[in-house]
Amino acid sequence: MTGEQVIKDIKQAFGVYGLGDINHNIDRPLSCFILCFCFLDQLAAYRFNSNRSHSRFNTIIEKYLPHYNSFRLYETLRNKLLHSYSTKDAYMLFSDKSFIEENEFRNMDLLNTYVFVPEIENVYKKIETEFDKPNSEAKNCAIKFVLENKIHVITSKNFDFMNYTSEQAEVLIKHYTPLMKDKYLDEAKELKIVAIIKESQDGINYIVKVLPNRMQQVVQFWREIWKAAEFLNLESPEQVLKGHNLLP
Repeated sequence: MTGEQVIKDIKQAFGVYGLGDINHNIDRPLSCFILCFCFLDQLAAYRFNSNRSHSRFNTIIEKYLPHYNSFRLYETLRNKLLHSYSTKDAYMLFSDKSFIEENEFRNMDLLNTYVFVPEIENVYKKIETEFDKPNSEAKNCAIKFVLENKIHVITSKNFDFMNYTSEQAEVLIKHYTPLMKDKYLDEAKELKIVAIIKESQDGINYIVKVLPNRMQQVVQFWREIWKAAEFLNLESPEQVLKGHNLLP
């Protein structure tokens, strides 16, 4: 992955998904502030290339939200909200669009999502601008953090089931059954493969499902054949079908 792709993924994750979820919950103060602090914490990880949650969170506050320095947000809110679902009587959290303080004085016992969220957005805009500058400290830190820690930044991806004809599905079932039977579909080795089946809703296109044993006799999980083959380091369904002249 290139550095430019890393930055592109980070911008989508924070600028689209992160801020999108925060604004979606702006009228739900508890969830909104939890998302805000998670957002700041992880954005700080990229911005400063740091795995030290306490120091990076305080650094991003000091650099981009210095008027909150005295609030000690990491100790009083970030930890309490995320780990205890509590504010420890530090602040009252609320959402009131009509209650927006525009002067230089603010009630330090009250935190309003309609005041705090725009500030979070401004922080992101500043850092996004830094990410866009060639060879900037922020950009280099973000790329280094992702690549060195092998981070998989959340991005958008279209998901479609792999469809096969009835004949192709039968070939795959016959090929993979002796290779997968009694193997496991999970790292914990709890989901042992018991069967491979095909299913169709239209009688034309088929999904090939790998079924493990039921967990606690309640939940039935399954995996698509290509994903199971990938997990077990077996040849792909495409290779199998090409070997049977069922794919060009």
